Amino acid sequence: MSVLFNFFNYITGFLLFFLFFNFLKSQRFIKKMLVLLSFSTLLALGFALCQKYFSPGFGNTPYWVKLNQINSTFKDPNSFGFFLSALLPIILGLFLSTSRRLKVFYLILLMLALLIFPAIGSRSAFLALATSIFAFFLLSLLSSSWPPKKKVLASFSLLFALIFMILFFTVFFKQTILSQRLNWSFSQLSRKENLNAVFTLKLNLWKTAHSMIKDFPLTGVGLGAYIIELPNYLKLENLPYRQTDSAENYFLQIGSELGLIGFFAYLWLLLEIIRQIKTNWRSYLSDNRDKFVVIGMISGIVSIFTNYLFHSYIGGFEAKYLFWSLLAILFAWPEMKPGLLSGKKLKTSFKFGLIIMVIIFASVHLGNSLHSLSLPNQAAKFGWPQNFGLYEPEKDSQNNFFRWTKQAAGMSTENVGPVLVLPVLASYPDIAKKPVQVKIYLADDRFKKRKRLGEIILKQKGQADFESPVARLPEKRIYLVLEMDRVWRPFKYYRAADSRSLGVGLGREWFKYPQNIEVSRIKAVDKLPSALWQGKYKNRLFRNGLSFLDFETRDKTVAIRLWAKGQKAFGVGPYVIIRCDDIIIGKTMLNEEIWAPLVFFFTASPGQHKVSVEFINDFYDLGQDRNVFLGDLEIIYPQ
Repeated sequence: MSVLFNFFNYITGFLLFFLFFNFLKSQRFIKKMLVLLSFSTLLALGFALCQKYFSPGFGNTPYWVKLNQINSTFKDPNSFGFFLSALLPIILGLFLSTSRRLKVFYLILLMLALLIFPAIGSRSAFLALATSIFAFFLLSLLSSSWPPKKKVLASFSLLFALIFMILFFTVFFKQTILSQRLNWSFSQLSRKENLNAVFTLKLNLWKTAHSMIKDFPLTGVGLGAYIIELPNYLKLENLPYRQTDSAENYFLQIGSELGLIGFFAYLWLLLEIIRQIKTNWRSYLSDNRDKFVVIGMISGIVSIFTNYLFHSYIGGFEAKYLFWSLLAILFAWPEMKPGLLSGKKLKTSFKFGLIIMVIIFASVHLGNSLHSLSLPNQAAKFGWPQNFGLYEPEKDSQNNFFRWTKQAAGMSTENVGPVLVLPVLASYPDIAKKPVQVKIYLADDRFKKRKRLGEIILKQKGQADFESPVARLPEKRIYLVLEMDRVWRPFKYYRAADSRSLGVGLGREWFKYPQNIEVSRIKAVDKLPSALWQGKYKNRLFRNGLSFLDFETRDKTVAIRLWAKGQKAFGVGPYVIIRCDDIIIGKTMLNEEIWAPLVFFFTASPGQHKVSVEFINDFYDLGQDRNVFLGDLEIIYPQ
């Protein structure tokens, strides 16, 4: 979804620009289009009035209703604020340049927009509005024929007008959400608080974007991939994770996803806009009556770039289309001078340069995608759990872990034992009449099915264990795909507030291990008594926890024989994870309530090592108590 959103966000803007640029043939038609845009803005403001005074939730989402910010007919309040901050200077220009009949309409539009603006609550849009108004009056001043003294006086008047505007929104509208947010920002700054708090943690997002550019300077992490890589980079930078988000800065968004190639392409576009405005400045101002409309559009683009400093608007198509529409109008307004869009020589060289740039970008990004950005590399680097078709983990009343599947699901686990056991839980309401078939396949790391391991027919509610020998598999991780012949829906059967489609429940996978090694295969044995177990609970784990024991090996390949006993609760034994030097060498259930040995093989260099046993499914209630007892540990040296 992110890739598609970002692709359309970039591409459709260009298409709209070229469509408009070739369609807009006269200033008269452009002015009619601006009038139409103004009338549609009036409709949006009318909708905003309904939200502000009658129903804040009308056409809004619960998130923004909770924050007391209105969105009108737009995607969210930020997009609405973006639109108004860019359009208001254009409306002001239309007011100054139009006939008397329409002046009243534009005046009403300006007043309504200023009335609604505080309820939007977007601080970046407010800053952009102030910047655009400043740009409007500054450009108007530069284009005037006033003497220097009068221009200086007008400049001071503009400064006081902006100060009044800030006071207008912060003092006279104290109860509005914009005023509250601005006052909070000023109070934080006055107390020299962390700037990151003032910018609502945007600095963390900017820092991660910078790190992505630094790691992949030419092509970035890929189109739409910032939102995917964000949690990983926050982890690398040791920054708090709040939620998935864009870079909250359009320029950094481009740099992080398209690298310096994309960034400089956009920078070239910005310079082309400035060059075009500079080239046609006199043409823009040739008609004194319409010059304010052009100044309004230039100021609107200034507002847009100000907004782009604090939001990326990747999902806000309104922002993107407004920018490209204004740009097309601005380029089409005067008679075009020879430039990018005309002139055979420049056009041919531009095409050639574009082809070279695309080839370089595609080659480098393909290399990154196959290596540093590949799924196996990233999974190993960040420890991603590789699975699909699984709902969030749950625990039942007896502290048993499980995850519901959809009709098809995939999971992976370390290959740390000779026989894999997968607990499968059935809870279909009609299972007694209609059994459920579960097929289980061995897959590769992309969950492409390689071999069918078997199936389970579930005929009653409860748990069944699927077992499969995996000792001869060379892979360090096992990938499984499960397919159910049907699902059930809690809402349909019980009217529960649960709309999920459920397959089966999967418990924690575990392995069965041999209890002994043939005597003829044993060269030597070192025995460590149970009293040497260390940790909070030592050799008796009455709570979830970890006990460990230090030992020394003389050979490279050794085996550990661990004597242990489990105490069940409601028929379920303790689940333990065995590690050697923090590397998992075993995961099993202690389902026998007698002392029994378990043998684990591993390879380690001769010297000091540490073995640990972690107990993770403790339960104590209703007369049931699940515990782990650790006995002697034997270090076995095979022949």
